[in-house]
This record gives sequence, C-alpha cells and structure tokens, in this order.
Amino acid sequence: MNGQKIGTLCLQADLAPEVLAYLKRAASIVLSVTAASLLAALFLSRKLQHVISEPMRSLVAGTQELAGGNLSARVTVTSSDELGELAHAFNEMAGSLQQSHEEVFNQQRNLERAVAERTEELARSNAELERFNRLATGRELRMIELKRQINELAQRAGESPLYDLSFTQLHDEEASGNED
Repeated sequence: MNGQKIGTLCLQADLAPEVLAYLKRAASIVLSVTAASLLAALFLSRKLQHVISEPMRSLVAGTQELAGGNLSARVTVTSSDELGELAHAFNEMAGSLQQSHEEVFNQQRNLERAVAERTEELARSNAELERFNRLATGRELRMIELKRQINELAQRAGESPLYDLSFTQLHDEEASGNED
C-alpha cells in the first residue's frame, strides 16, 4: 500500500438509456415548440389577412361598384388605422360624387322644363302674331280696296283722288307678273 498497485477497478456505467431519454425529451420539446410556432404563425397570418386584406378587398370592390355607376356604393369602416382612414375618405368621395350627380341631374331636369315652357310660350306668341298678321293684312287690304273705290267715285264726280295708292301699283304689277 505504500503507493503500490493492488488491483484495477473497472467501473462501467451504461448511460445510453439516460442520454436517450434526455434526447427524446429534447426532441419532443423542439417538436412541440416548432408545432406551436407554426400554429402561431398560421393564426397571425389569418389575423393579418383579416386586418389588412379584407379591408383592401372591400375597398377594391367598392371602387369597382362606383366605377360601374353605382353611386350609392360605400365600404364598411372597420378600423381607425390608415386603412380605416382610406375607407372613410372613399365613403366621403362617393357621397360627394353622388350629391354632385344628383345636383347635375336636377339642374338638367329644371333646364329641360324651362326650355319646354319657353318653347310653349314662343309657340303661343308665334300663333298670336300670325293671327294678328292675318287680321291686319286683311284689314289693310280692305282699307286699300275702300280707298280705291273712294278714289274712283271722286274721279267720276270730277274731283282729284283723295288717297295716294301709288305704293299698291308695284304690288299690282308683281301680282299680274306672277299670273303670266
């Protein structure tokens, strides 16, 4: 014993089951964390799709409706972020456009009504003027004929004609020229 070797002691330990159990536990933890991360990523992508993509799709659909002529198209404002502000601005723009269109339509209808009224007034005035013209022309022709008869009677009586009807000679010449 004085520093002499008496024998050899060999210790053998089988650590494989413990290491294997540790590795299995570590692998299951890594697998669980990976699966949880994938589920969280899927959940977040769905949430982001709802938060971003759905309002964008709604805006696109509203824009297409408005462009198609549906001036009452509006989009639902679902948030107060930039997309919510954009949706609110779209609704205001659509409302202004609809109001402007209605005002133009009303002005056009009023203008058409005013034109129709004015046209009717002018037609009545024109008819009245034509009737007056026929009456005045008829009276004037009767007066000229009476003045001719008076002039003829005055000439038979040996007097000068009382009325100057020289302006009618041109008319008489034209009328007899048209008969030829």
